[in-house]
Amino acid sequence: MHAKRFPDDDVQRRIFFGIFEQKEIALVKGLVGRGDVCLDVGANVGFYACHLGRLVGSTGKVFAFEPEPRNAVRLETNSEAFRSRGQGFGGARRSI
Repeated sequence: MHAKRFPDDDVQRRIFFGIFEQKEIALVKGLVGRGDVCLDVGANVGFYACHLGRLVGSTGKVFAFEPEPRNAVRLETNSEAFRSRGQGFGGARRSI
């Protein structure tokens, strides 16, 4: 994953070292394909949304929502990076 890293966050550290939810990502890879539309509700910093963006490609869309303000800002930062690479990010939104 090439999203911005925030080392003060335990989840981000586990993502960086590649030990975060490996089995779950393997499952998602088997369910999602090019051109799909995905929702990531409670997206945190965008871990799944970033993986989903790679899987759906430029013909698909990922919509990610996060209610917690600090994580929502991080999600927006990560989604902007993926959108700039044409990886299917439809947008990150702060939920109320």
